Amino acid sequence: MIRYRTGDLVRPQWHTPGDCNFVLLEGGVLGRTDDMMIIRGVNIFPTSVEKILRGFPEIVEYRLTAFKQESMDQLKIEIEDQLASPERVREELQIQLGLRVDVECVPAGSLPRFEAKGKRFIDQR
Repeated sequence: MIRYRTGDLVRPQWHTPGDCNFVLLEGGVLGRTDDMMIIRGVNIFPTSVEKILRGFPEIVEYRLTAFKQESMDQLKIEIEDQLASPERVREELQIQLGLRVDVECVPAGSLPRFEAKGKRFIDQR
C-alpha cells in the first residue's frame, strides 16, 4: 500500500472489484486544504473567489486580504473594475459563497501585476 499526504482536498470513491482495492477521486482534486481559509464559519478557497471574479470581464485585477476584526476573521477584496460597480460583485459573491464580503474599487493600475504565479492573497490574521 502506498500512502500520500499531499494536502489536496478530494472526494474518494472506493472500489473493490475482485481481490483488488482502489480509489477513484470523484471530480479530481477539488482544492488545497492549506489554501483554505475560514471566514465567519464559511470555508473559502482563493481559487473559488478567483473563479467568480474572472466571470466579470470588466475586472482587470484583484487582491484578497484576510484580517481579524475583534475576534472574527473578515475578507476584503480590492478590484480594478472598469465599471466601478462593486455592488454587483458583492452580490454575486454572497450568492455563490454564502458570505458577505467587503468589495472595494481601487484606481486602475494601483494593484501589483505579476509575471508568473500571482500573490493576490494577503493573510493579516
